[in-house]
Amino acid sequence: MKKNERFIRLTIAAFMVVFGLLSLSQTGFFVIRYLTIDQPLDANGVSVFVGSLWRTYWMFFGAYLIQFPFKQIVERKLLFSVVMASFFVCLATLFMYY
Repeated sequence: MKKNERFIRLTIAAFMVVFGLLSLSQTGFFVIRYLTIDQPLDANGVSVFVGSLWRTYWMFFGAYLIQFPFKQIVERKLLFSVVMASFFVCLATLFMYY
């Protein structure tokens, strides 16, 4: 991997971590609201909670995945299986709550 390419990938990963932390704080807002204030979540609140939770997961997992070329991800059976399983579970939950 070239030095420039590695720098670009690390920069994108850093931005993904920052946005993942922002999304995690949004998820935390719903958890705190539900657990400490005992305020029930309506359907819209659950939808936003699930969306922000998956967005956080994909930002952090994507920051890890961006370090690998696509060909290397496909060649690693376990990593590819985790990516595909996560993708389909994410789609299923998003369709259920949106």
